[in-house]
Order: sequence, then C-alpha cells, then structure tokens
Amino acid sequence: MKTLGRILIILLVAAIVVGGTYALLQTSPAQALAGQPMGSGSENGNSPALSDFANGQGIPTGEMRGGDREGGSGSWETVGRNLLQIIVLVAAVQVLWSIGRWLKRTTAALTRKNRLNPSRS
Repeated sequence: MKTLGRILIILLVAAIVVGGTYALLQTSPAQALAGQPMGSGSENGNSPALSDFANGQGIPTGEMRGGDREGGSGSWETVGRNLLQIIVLVAAVQVLWSIGRWLKRTTAALTRKNRLNPSRS
C-alpha cells in the first residue's frame, strides 16, 4: 500500500508539472521563445502564420483541426497516452526495484546460513 501511495504521488506531481508546462506554453512570450510567430499574419499579410510549430504541425491558424477542436480528443488523447507511458515506466521500475530487493535479501540470507553452518567448508 505504501508503494501504491508513492506511485500515485509521483503521478500527481507529473500531472501538475505537465499541466503547468502546458499552461505556460500557451502564453504569447513562451510561443515567441519556441519560435512561433506572435501575430496571426505574416509580414506581408498574405499568408497566415503556422500554428503548432513546436509540435511539428504545419496547419495555418485560420483552419481548425477536426480532432482537436470538434471532438476535443486530440490534446486529451495525447495527455492520456503520455500518462499511460508514465504509469508503465513507474510500474516497470517498481517491479525491477522489488526484484532487486528480493535478490539482495535472498543472497544475504543464504550468506548468513552458510556462515552459521560449520559443516560446510
């Protein structure tokens, strides 16, 4: 139960960090630092600026993407996928850690048993 609590705390902190980072990157100064243009038009005003530059998407700002805006599943799907990957990694590390502790206890017990048994040379 203690391990489960620690895992949940780690996931909660990860969610807070991801949410804070997402909120921070939605501001205009952060987008300018990431290389995204701050205005909606380019210098000559003919072609719209590209949105989601940091995400590798090349869709003009005037167009709406179907999955992200209409269904609302685009960004939440990504967040869910990332959280699932974090859960899998934390669980894998915890399993490996438990196996390592079990091996350490087993070898320590065998070493103690061999020291106490005088018949073995």
